[in-house]
Amino acid sequence: MVDLLAILLVLVVLVVVWALISIPLFIAARVVTDGRATLGAAMLGTLLGSMVFYGVYYLASRAASVFIGEGLSLILGAVLAFLAFLGLFKVLFHTTWGRALLIAILALVITVVVALVLTALAVGLGVLLLT
Repeated sequence: MVDLLAILLVLVVLVVVWALISIPLFIAARVVTDGRATLGAAMLGTLLGSMVFYGVYYLASRAASVFIGEGLSLILGAVLAFLAFLGLFKVLFHTTWGRALLIAILALVITVVVALVLTALAVGLGVLLLT
């Protein structure tokens, strides 16, 4: 029998993690759009961003491989996928292509900094616990 409490707990954890991983995008978008971005748009960007990127990449690279060969088709697929990804940010955050690119770069920088800080804290805590 299905444990409904376990399913509910998994769904709650998924939504919380989804919200947490959307925070760097939210912060970047708020900075770039002068505070107009919402957490909902950032969460939608996090959810749809990977789907759009990989969907466009797969379709474009497979279609292009018929005409230009495997190597170049992968590059073309990546470029088109990145443009689609930026287009998603452009639409979600009601901004320009340049600002969409800035949001993507700033979100990446924020994510890397947070990951490095959390890693350093985890290592420091581990060292403290082991000594």
